[in-house]
Amino acid sequence: MDALFGIKENAATDKLDDLIVAVVLAAGIWFLLRNKKMIAAYPAMLAFYVFACGLVALMVVVDFLTNGGFLLKLLIGKNLYSDLKDFLMVVEESLKIFACSFILLGSVSPWLSGAAGRINKYKK
Repeated sequence: MDALFGIKENAATDKLDDLIVAVVLAAGIWFLLRNKKMIAAYPAMLAFYVFACGLVALMVVVDFLTNGGFLLKLLIGKNLYSDLKDFLMVVEESLKIFACSFILLGSVSPWLSGAAGRINKYKK
């Protein structure tokens, strides 16, 4: 938001970021449910998409817990939270990267399975 609108990061923008990601996750789940028959025809695609949704949901939880850290400070203590905060931020970003990767893998899996079928056809 800082780059686009000149709004500095604060607790409100962090929560807005969480809301945006949650809305995108909801849209992704809606897409899966709406197109479940087509996606079910490609089991690898379904598996990749469902796994990506799980990663995004986990990312939202980690992001929610680290923004402000009130709940985590209460649960694990202020000192341990300050030690873990940077690690949890890396975990959150890693989950985001892995989720995007699984979405891409799911999106190309029909072509990959089709290519495998064409290769097996020529081996017979």
